[in-house]
Formats: sequence, structure tokens, C-alpha cells
Amino acid sequence: MDYFDVGDITPDGYWGFPEDATAEKGSKVLELMLREGIKYLADVDRITQQVRAKAAREAGQ
Repeated sequence: MDYFDVGDITPDGYWGFPEDATAEKGSKVLELMLREGIKYLADVDRITQQVRAKAAREAGQ
């Protein structure tokens, strides 16, 4: 999720130390981001179902 273009805040257009990057590190970061993103979406789905169930119960009263 990019909220800004890194080039707008750094003269070289990158953040951190790209010379330390490796394909293995990138793969680990991507895997972590995907895993956490999936957990977040599962939480959103669970909470949405709870809210809908509660609303349905209250509407039936």
C-alpha cells in the first residue's frame, strides 16, 4: 500500500539500503506480507459475520 511516491521524499527514489537486498530477503518479506494480509482478511471476514449475525438477531426481536 503506497500512500506516497518515495521519490517525493528522497532524492534517490529509494528507502533504506537497497545494496543489502537479496532475492531471498525479498521472498521472505513477500511471504510475510502475504501471510499477514491473509490473516487480516480472515479477521475482517470473521468480524463481518459476527456483526451481520448480531444485526440479524436484533432485527428478529
